[in-house]
This record gives sequence, C-alpha cells and structure tokens, in this order.
Amino acid sequence: MLVRQFRLILSCALFFLFMFCVFSNAEAEKYPFGFPSAKTNVDNKVPLELLRKLALDDARKTWGEVIPGPEIPCSDIDGNIKAYMFVFRIIKESETRTEVERFGDYSQILYGIIDGRKEHEKAMKNLGELKLDPLSIQIDGVQEEESANSPNKPQAIALPPEAAEAHQRLAQARMRMWGSDKYGTIVFASTYDQIPVLEKIHGLPHFYSRMDITAQRVKEQLHGNPQLNRIILISALLRYYEFHIDDTRVWANIFSDEVHLAEPEIFEKQRKIAKERRVEPRVKERLDKYRMRWEQRIDLVHGGKDHED
Repeated sequence: MLVRQFRLILSCALFFLFMFCVFSNAEAEKYPFGFPSAKTNVDNKVPLELLRKLALDDARKTWGEVIPGPEIPCSDIDGNIKAYMFVFRIIKESETRTEVERFGDYSQILYGIIDGRKEHEKAMKNLGELKLDPLSIQIDGVQEEESANSPNKPQAIALPPEAAEAHQRLAQARMRMWGSDKYGTIVFASTYDQIPVLEKIHGLPHFYSRMDITAQRVKEQLHGNPQLNRIILISALLRYYEFHIDDTRVWANIFSDEVHLAEPEIFEKQRKIAKERRVEPRVKERLDKYRMRWEQRIDLVHGGKDHED
C-alpha cells in the first residue's frame, strides 16, 4: 500500500515538474530576456481592468483601430507598481482587421526591429556616399526677394532625386527600428496619486526596441545571462532595468546602458525627494487635482456613469 502511494506521489511530482519545465521553456521562448514584475499591493491602486479600458479608449482616439498587446508593469524604486506600459498594434489604412489577426510575438517584433536597424545603417552609409553639389540643392518655390523679406518663414528644400530617395529610405528604416510604423504605447499611472497618462509613444517602448542591446552590454561586462526582474520608472528620462544574473542583482540604465553592481546612488536621492514631497503643505491640493483628472477620464469612457475603485 505504501509503495503504491509512493509511486502515485512520485508520478504526480514528475508530472508537475514536467509541466513546469514546459511552461518555463515556453515563457523563455516568448520573452528571452524575461518579463518584469512589481508588487501590486499598494495604496490608491487603480484597478488593472479599468486601466485597460482607459488605455484602449485613448489608443483608439490617437491611432484609430488597434490590437492590444501585453501590459508591461513598471515599478518605483522599492518595487511597488507605479505604471503600466500599454502597447498596441495599429491597424494602418492599407491593412484590414482580418490581415492583422493578433498583436505579434516578442521574437517576431524584435526581428522587425533588428531588420530596421540594418536598413538604417545601410541607408546612413548610402547617404554618406552621395556627393551632393550644394548648388544642386535649391529652395523650392520661393523667390529670392521673398526669402530676404521673410527670414523666419519656413522654406521647402528641393533635394536631388537620389538624395530625396536616400532620405526617404532612412526615415522608413528609422520608423521600423523604433516600431513607429506599426505600434503605439501609452504609459498609464497605476495609482490615483499621479497624473493618469505619464507618457505617449508613437512607437514601441525600449522593452521591445532596444532591451536586447542593453542585455548584451550587461552580458559582455559580467559574463552571465541577465534575466529581467523589474523596470524601474523614476522619471521620463531616468529609468533602469533590474536584471538577475544567478543570485546577483544588476541595474542598467535603460537609455545609456550604464551597468551598476550596487544600487545606483540616484535611488537613495529619489527616496529622499519622495519622502520630502509627502509632507509638503500643497500635497493634498496636488492629489485632489490628480484625482479630478482621473475622474474626468473615467467619466469619458463610462459615459458619465459612476465607477468603483
């Protein structure tokens, strides 16, 4: 009897281990650098389902018909949820909803980004190889006398055909490498004590468009395979990835790729600033203003109906 029970327990354990490995491999294939997390048990939290509705409404008003992608959590310095990046696939005028059935996998999107980088590099090289005669570049449709009398008036520049074509290829490649040809991103705060929309990107967030570059820099410096744990959002221009390499935590600046083995000094500075702001006399006035802006957005989506927090 005991042997039979032992075999049953062992079989169940092996099954769950197998399923865990399958799931882990699937997730690794889906997000090869990992997917960020954040602690969601916070005060003033906006329900995620409500954020999805607000983000979708904003995206449709901005880009038209869209397909929602994953919402990417961003944390504050201490790991508490601060915002979500809502990413959308834009259905362009030349496309139909049946042609674009889904948002797309990470690997598929990254392939397009890398291809765009290669095209951009090639276009830059081709543009540099063009030997343009300055006399062949003319002000289009503007008389010399008019130009002299209107020095601040914008003027159209007529480029030689080969230069115009090279610039067009460069612009198209730049759009592909940042995903602005097909995607849009809206960063919504996740708590009522912030303004609702923190950022709107006509393209992909860095999580898609260049995290592979940052992860590669970390790998080269520390000789390990970094796995993303958090995206730390301090401000629009100050953001970090927190990676794990085995038991080591590593911080990398999202924009500069600067790698830190110890928590960056800016973290402690920002903690001090946040603490001081909480006791400012005008803090209640500011929070009331933010709450009003949230209510205005929610009313627009729900047609003026009451909502539950």
